[in-house]
Amino acid sequence: MNKLNPNVIFDMIAHHVPPELRGNVVIIGSLAAAYHYRHALKSDGVNTKDADVVVQPAGALFKCAEIANKLLSLGWRRTERCRPSAAPWQLADVPVSTLRPR
Repeated sequence: MNKLNPNVIFDMIAHHVPPELRGNVVIIGSLAAAYHYRHALKSDGVNTKDADVVVQPAGALFKCAEIANKLLSLGWRRTERCRPSAAPWQLADVPVSTLRPR
């Protein structure tokens, strides 16, 4: 875990995600909570290992694939936990993509 400043991380995400995709990206989890309470934080950061992201609208699997493919075309890399699968997906088997900026 790393102590991360939520303001800095949100700025980094905004910088790395193309403007046309930002409207479909929602930050959740510990980073979102830290950002919400950023003025009340006693320290300069939150302990987290990553940023959890959900793509809106919920269940928009083809939009998710479009976003992932766009990021990959811009040089983002898959991590060892990223396991793409073929469409069409069964909801129970929805793939999770773990990507990192170039």
